Amino acid sequence: MNLIRIGWTLASMAFLALTLFAPQAMAAQGDTRTTLYFGTTRFVAADDSTFGSTFGALWGYELQQNLIWSSGASFGFTDSERDVNGTTYTLQANTTTYQTGIVRIFNRMQSFEPFIGGGVSFLSYDLDFEYPGSKVGKTSGLGPGIYTTVGVDIHITRSIVFIPAWVYSANSIVSESGEKLGIYSGGLQLSLRVGL
Repeated sequence: MNLIRIGWTLASMAFLALTLFAPQAMAAQGDTRTTLYFGTTRFVAADDSTFGSTFGALWGYELQQNLIWSSGASFGFTDSERDVNGTTYTLQANTTTYQTGIVRIFNRMQSFEPFIGGGVSFLSYDLDFEYPGSKVGKTSGLGPGIYTTVGVDIHITRSIVFIPAWVYSANSIVSESGEKLGIYSGGLQLSLRVGL
């Protein structure tokens, strides 16, 4: 029994060492990447705003060196309070976002690789901004939009990359009264990519 445990421990340590310290392949056309992220986000619609967190995943395909097509989805949960005539109302925004676009990487194959990107996004929203005089109200739907991102890939080891980025998006929504409005979101996104 102890020999099996020792064997599994050694095999696990070898796998971990190979994963962390194996040479990373040079990026080339056709390479793919998957990134998981967590971050903060703030939604602003009309006179209201909510703050909270978002998490999601991105998949990328190297079209050519330094140019990546990226596609992904994220889930956002935000809230805040609004005081109207002495009464406090809770505002909430629950969202699912699908985005796809292009990312341009600079300073490739260095420890720090800055990037900038952008594209189109589709926001599935469920907003509860209901209080007397609210322009948004309680509404849900699907809104098209655009997004942009700027950040840096920080190579911790050859196969582990930490990625701080700022993401901003603008989408169209329909208020409870049927009025078309814009909803804007932005925040810090922290990502980790591990090459196996």
